[in-house]
This record gives sequence, C-alpha cells and structure tokens, in this order.
Amino acid sequence: MAANVQSGQGRFTVVILPILQIVLETLILPYKHLPELVKYGWIPFVGMLAARLLEWFLSRMSVPSYVVTGIMPIAHLALFVPFSVVWTRIALQEANAKLPDEPFRYDATEWKYLGASFAMTVVVALLVGLPLMLYRYGQETFQTQLTVTGTLLMVTGGVLAGVVFVRFCFVFPALAIGRFNGLGPAWRQTAGNIESLAAVMALAFAPYLIINQVIRFVVGYPEPGLTAVIAAVLEILAASMVINANTLAPALMYKKIVLGHMPVKAAGAATPLAK
Repeated sequence: MAANVQSGQGRFTVVILPILQIVLETLILPYKHLPELVKYGWIPFVGMLAARLLEWFLSRMSVPSYVVTGIMPIAHLALFVPFSVVWTRIALQEANAKLPDEPFRYDATEWKYLGASFAMTVVVALLVGLPLMLYRYGQETFQTQLTVTGTLLMVTGGVLAGVVFVRFCFVFPALAIGRFNGLGPAWRQTAGNIESLAAVMALAFAPYLIINQVIRFVVGYPEPGLTAVIAAVLEILAASMVINANTLAPALMYKKIVLGHMPVKAAGAATPLAK
C-alpha cells in the first residue's frame, strides 16, 4: 500500500512507493506479454546485431574511432524508440493499450519520443562525456592535475545526469500516451519522490546489467567466429532487456504517481497530486 504525503509548503506530493513490488512487476511484465515482446522486439534486436557487425567491420578499417563508437548509441536511439513507446502503453493501459499493427513504425508520437530521448542523451553526454575527454587527455599527456579534475567532474556530472534523468523521466510515458504538458509538470510530478524513483530504476535494470557483465567476463574478447556471434547475441539480448526495464520502471511509477492507479491509505480525503 502507499500513502500520499503533502509537503509542508504544498508544492508537491510525496508518494510512498512499494519499491520491490514495482521492481518485480517491471521484471515480470515482459514475460507476461511474450507475443508482444517478440513482435515488437525482433526488429530492434536484429538491427542492433547488424550495427554490431558494422561496428566490428569499420573498426578493422581506416575509419575514425569517433565514427565507430557512435554507431551503437545511434542505433540504440533510433531502433528502440517504437519498442519503448509500445511497452510504455502496455504498462500504462494494459488490455486497453492501442498498439500498432506493424512491428516497427514511426508516427508523430515516436518522433516526439525520439526528440526527447536525443535531448536527454545530449545532456548526459555534456555532463559526463566532456569530463571524460578531459580525464583521458590528462592520462595521455601525463598531467595529474587534469586527470584528477576530470575524475571529479565525471563523478559530479554523473550524479547530475542521474538527477536530471530521474526528475524528467515522466516526460517519456507522458509522450507515449499523449499526456505531455511541458517540462514543468514533469519536473513537479517527480518532486519529493526522487529517492524512490531512482531506487526502482536502478534495481529494475540491475539484473540485466549484471548478466551482461557476466557474459563479457566469461566470453572475454573472442576471435571472429561462432563464439563471438553467440556472445554478441547474448549481450544485445541483455542490453535490450535493460532498455525494456528502463522503459517500464518510469512508466509503472508514472501510472501510480500521476495516473493514480494505486490505492491511497491516508487519514481523511486523498490529497490531489501537484500538476
């Protein structure tokens, strides 16, 4: 059960979330909808395999490293947007979800979702990527002060990127179901709940991140062949489920906090959520 607790200044509502219950629901939901998981997941999955093959091929040619390293993030961003929109609708609307007939489609909603995803990626890149470049430059030039500064900025930027992502995570489910009313409401809807939101998201995709790391540790960097193909398939499968969990967790919390699909146990009448 959960209780809504109004802040002393009346600026936001704190919702006490059943963290483990939401995490479990996030992990189980895809397997309760296996036909949808296969239907809407196979094109992004195959596309990521093709991107990995292209990355491997270009890395063995005289292609700048920044081009090679940019292939997988761009592929992730473009391929998984329709997948994420579908799974957000499944999480929020269940049997009433309006899902496309085509397994992969870009309409107005998907383009808006892509724009929001790109903007978030740029913010994270600026907060973490620039300090990383400074850190690497310090290492390459053996400048200890730059290396230390880069490290401190990376840690600070990583924390800020996490806060930004959590505070604006409700932008994505709102876009998926056509309820987006601006960044202000999205920011206010997560106010007071940041610790619970962060805990749910971290715990939801942690199992697949661990599986991915175990695969890399066991397989290592195999020579081209069957082992390398199997390792790539398993890694991309785990990465796909990370994206799925990273989509479902905010959606389920949006459902409980914003859409109010959670029983409220509080004295007197329920306090409306801030908009």
